[in-house]
Amino acid sequence: MKATLKYLLFYCLLLLTQTLSGKDGYNYGLGFQSYEVEKEKRTSLNLTPDQPFFFKDGFILEFDVNFQHIHHNFGYILRIIGQNNEHIDLLLSRTRNSEVFEPQLTATYKSTQVLNNGTFKDLGIEFDQWISIKLVIDKKQKIFKLKINEKEYDAIEDTFEGLERVNILFGKSNLLSYQTSDVPKMAVKNIRINTLQGKPLYYWELSKHTLQGAYDDLKKTFCPH
Repeated sequence: MKATLKYLLFYCLLLLTQTLSGKDGYNYGLGFQSYEVEKEKRTSLNLTPDQPFFFKDGFILEFDVNFQHIHHNFGYILRIIGQNNEHIDLLLSRTRNSEVFEPQLTATYKSTQVLNNGTFKDLGIEFDQWISIKLVIDKKQKIFKLKINEKEYDAIEDTFEGLERVNILFGKSNLLSYQTSDVPKMAVKNIRINTLQGKPLYYWELSKHTLQGAYDDLKKTFCPH
């Protein structure tokens, strides 16, 4: 009887928490269903299920991501979607015209303007380890900044007028005109949204979550996945 009870408790814990262990010893984070399943079963984390966020002057988005080393691992890590076709995408991709798979992180604006394009080797990162990413969208200064671990990239200037109201999604997207099922085999954790002055607005630690989604630790906002 005790053995059965222990098994049930262990099984419930697995249902509540998905984990991905990295080389640095971290063992929590939200794992995404990727190419190992059919397109319809691939997963997402939608931070704005009911309505877009409103950021008058801009915002800072930070999170940690861990990519598993599997064959042909690529796809959309993150999509920040505004109005008037303004959107910023962060993708796990590969170098073009390369016979050997060389992974890279690519940030694009409106799907055409490349904001950043760095290989894992150039960035000093690897599969199966946690990577810290920070994006700054400053509408007042009209700049976009990107930081990957300790490496910062030059600011890109634009108006970013359409990024005042934004939807933010990790992984699969079902939004009209922005649908995609290309999802990397990854896990994310410690998602933070702050003001440009650093004031915390939202925080998803993702150490605990249900099969349906997760709650932000500051305002208890529910995000389905």
